[in-house]
Amino acid sequence: MRRTIPAKTTPGPYVATAVKSGSRPPSTHTVSGTSERAWTFQHLIWVMLRDQTKLDTQDQQVLAAIKARSEVVSCAHDLTQAFTRLMRERQSQALEPWFQSAKTSGLPEFVTFARGLERDVIALKAALVLRWSNGPVEGIVNNIKLIKRQAYGRASFQLLRQRVLMAM
Repeated sequence: MRRTIPAKTTPGPYVATAVKSGSRPPSTHTVSGTSERAWTFQHLIWVMLRDQTKLDTQDQQVLAAIKARSEVVSCAHDLTQAFTRLMRERQSQALEPWFQSAKTSGLPEFVTFARGLERDVIALKAALVLRWSNGPVEGIVNNIKLIKRQAYGRASFQLLRQRVLMAM
């Protein structure tokens, strides 16, 4: 006999393919008495990182319920939102207060992240203030490395040189 619903251990992305037509959909979770779609970890991360003004009401309700249940999640969400805001709006003067908030939060991941950023704070501030970027250069280097890896052990230096020059 075939299953009519997926197993409890079926990973989220495969639930839709595991459910055959005519069978029951996977169970839904409820928050504040409203029925809603099943949440995946990836969707929760997306909601945590996304600009709060762009969330729909259902996502806002679920996020508020999750934050109300866990002080750690609430603190992590607040720190994440503050960091993404200062990066989007290029607020270099807000870095130091964010570093202090992250280091005093008690969340080891944020403490480590803040300390790592502080080690190269000059470059971070320059990236926020200056209009220049090394993105184009990194793209070219990535392309050269791709060509090199494709020809590794198969071609001479002259052929590799020609391929790189032709690609540019």
